[in-house]
Amino acid sequence: MITCLGCLWQTHLWIDATHTNRSSGARMRLIRCSLCFADALDFRDCEIHATSTTVRPHHLERRVW
Repeated sequence: MITCLGCLWQTHLWIDATHTNRSSGARMRLIRCSLCFADALDFRDCEIHATSTTVRPHHLERRVW
């Protein structure tokens, strides 16, 4: 279990990735839950370094509302 740095929830679905902001080019390495990671894909390019063993491919896709 980790605490997501985006929503502060305790979760077992986490992704460790470098996020690059498309508008500014700023790079940050963040550990996020799968929901925050998917939301960030609209604004950032992400390079995944590690995931929890419980994360599945559908957790890494953009969400459609």
